[in-house]
Amino acid sequence: MSPHPRRQLSRHRLLDDLRVGLADIAEVAGVQRPVVSVWRSRHPDGPNRFPLPCEQRGTRLLFRAGEVADWIDRTGLGNNREFTADVVVRALRGSVAPAELHVITALVRLRAASGGPLAGCDVEALLDLADDADPHDRDSYRELEAAAAVPARLEHLASLADEVVDSAYSAGAAIDRLLPALVPADDALAPAALDLLARLALTLSPGGPLVVADPEPGAGDVLAAVLSHEEHLDRARAVLPEPAGAPPTIDHPPGDRPADDRPTTDHPTTARSGPGAGTLARLARRRLLAHGWQVTHSDMASGFAAGAIVVTTLSRWVERGERGERGDAGVLERIDEIAVRLAPGQRAVVLGPARVLIDEAGPEVESIRSDLLRTDKVRAAVLLPAGLVPSRSRERLALWVLGDAHPEVPIGGRWIMVADASVQPLRRGRLPAGLVDDLLTDVLAAMGTSAEVRAHAFRFARFAHTSRILAERAGLLATSRPLQRAIRDDAAAPARVRELSRALADVPAATVDLAVRAGDPVAVRRFTLGELIDRRALRRLPGNRIEGLARPATGASGEVRVIGPAEVTGEGGPRAVDRMELIARHPGSRLTEPGDVVFTSAPRPAAIVDRAGLSLVAYPAQVLRVRDHAVGLVPALIAADIRRAERGTRRRDWALRLVPPEQAAQTAAALARIEEAQAAARESLRLLQELTTEVTAGVSAGVVRLVDDESDHPEQE
Repeated sequence: MSPHPRRQLSRHRLLDDLRVGLADIAEVAGVQRPVVSVWRSRHPDGPNRFPLPCEQRGTRLLFRAGEVADWIDRTGLGNNREFTADVVVRALRGSVAPAELHVITALVRLRAASGGPLAGCDVEALLDLADDADPHDRDSYRELEAAAAVPARLEHLASLADEVVDSAYSAGAAIDRLLPALVPADDALAPAALDLLARLALTLSPGGPLVVADPEPGAGDVLAAVLSHEEHLDRARAVLPEPAGAPPTIDHPPGDRPADDRPTTDHPTTARSGPGAGTLARLARRRLLAHGWQVTHSDMASGFAAGAIVVTTLSRWVERGERGERGDAGVLERIDEIAVRLAPGQRAVVLGPARVLIDEAGPEVESIRSDLLRTDKVRAAVLLPAGLVPSRSRERLALWVLGDAHPEVPIGGRWIMVADASVQPLRRGRLPAGLVDDLLTDVLAAMGTSAEVRAHAFRFARFAHTSRILAERAGLLATSRPLQRAIRDDAAAPARVRELSRALADVPAATVDLAVRAGDPVAVRRFTLGELIDRRALRRLPGNRIEGLARPATGASGEVRVIGPAEVTGEGGPRAVDRMELIARHPGSRLTEPGDVVFTSAPRPAAIVDRAGLSLVAYPAQVLRVRDHAVGLVPALIAADIRRAERGTRRRDWALRLVPPEQAAQTAAALARIEEAQAAARESLRLLQELTTEVTAGVSAGVVRLVDDESDHPEQE
């Protein structure tokens, strides 16, 4: 249903001061970025002329959001019937300063507490509402008090806050949609990571009303992920750190404040005299309360709330160098503080860098980690796939689960469950559902008694004795071993053996049949890379700067393969970018052609041939393209010679071999066939290695029996 005409007119007036770019218009309209350019070109004049840009920032054209909303309403173009409402949030993120965006989130929180719209309230009424909702200035009052210095502006922002809530359909969702403009992008965890943290926290919670505490809440992403599970909405409670000097309070969701717990406003100045908890912490409180969740504050220096499951992430915390901590060592010191403050029976889930929690480490980090492991409170450690920090797609994260030491196990025999879940990459940005389910059951079983652990059929878990980790100092995965237990016979093992056998039969034979004859010896022709470029036989093309755009490849349609230094050296998994996002954000990007050589000089000279082409080369990797085939240049030979170059050699001095010109095409074809055979051989070897593992493990456990003729012993597959 369309808004009332008077409300629609009011909304367009609010949009007059807001600006949107072409990419913003496309996102809100639900179309690809090039579609908006088509709209502009098809409607250059006349009654339905596309709005003219009102501003230009660099190469980015900006338009008045109100004019664009009018145009969309008139033409009916796009795939979003609520364009006018939704463009408010998008325009605010690009048009309003961060300080005023914080004011708008405070007003959104105020609207949630008051239960009604704020438009029409004067400054005095708004401050009265703020004093009533936030008497101790924990999240909103000071922002509104500062904005009240310009009364007309605050009243205008109050009307915008109403529009944001209406467009998002709830106060909590409104703040969620404004967060990208308020929180650094490099702080964000992928939804898959937040979902895993939430499900693990719920699995390990002690039962009863859900209470979740986060000693490092940031903007409240983890708490919101846990509390958003519907089965806990009516009774969920978040626990945040107590700001220094603040009086203890409990903030209830709107409409749920007991009659005897009304805030007193007799001495508001005294109540607000203590130092605040910081901009981000205040934003987290606003966000949680706007969603309607109960929020309490605890002095976490002495412990966490009774019955709370503790869950936090330290990846952002260490990367940003907060609190003056000593890099990776600071992560472990913070975990130690959390472990010490856990009450008997209380558990904690901590997400942090894998290089700190799992991998072999340097002397300082290893020493601190060893001291922490000696407490026997680290019950489980899980290595996760790369890609859970979108701004750092190659970074690996890991989980630690903290809890009481095994009470019935002697100190010398205590263990840590270690799981490597990194072998299964993200699929379309998500962890495979089966992986998450099995991981949750593995972790929960690992928290049980020794008998319960041995009775469980683990999928990922291996077990490392704490004493062995401390002695070998080689990282947690390197010192783990499978748990000796009876394996459940569910016929999966023999089925997998058959599957691998069939897959081996389907791999093309790794054979190469080349017709050759003896030739007359000639001197090998060599030229430096610089000489070949100067002679225009080769062309060097720079890589594309696409910071933060690449993601782990999922195989989805519309993806463009990314080749950077990690892909060239073989040290990183496949990455990709969305084709339409690439066009929108980097329209001048160059793609490779078949046969281009992609190379890098750091960390060492390395090169590959992109035989398929249409890939995006990411800086600092670069491209060499053969311009004159008549001189005898062969891409595969160029790549091989670059790989042979000594580290530290000047790029222009790399020596490249040429073949006789009449042999260039045949040499390229022969090397391509050899490369295909190598790939087939590698795939066969991988399958053979897995088949060896399945057969030896299955026969040893009794779930696989080898027979002379499988037809004599039929089994249901």
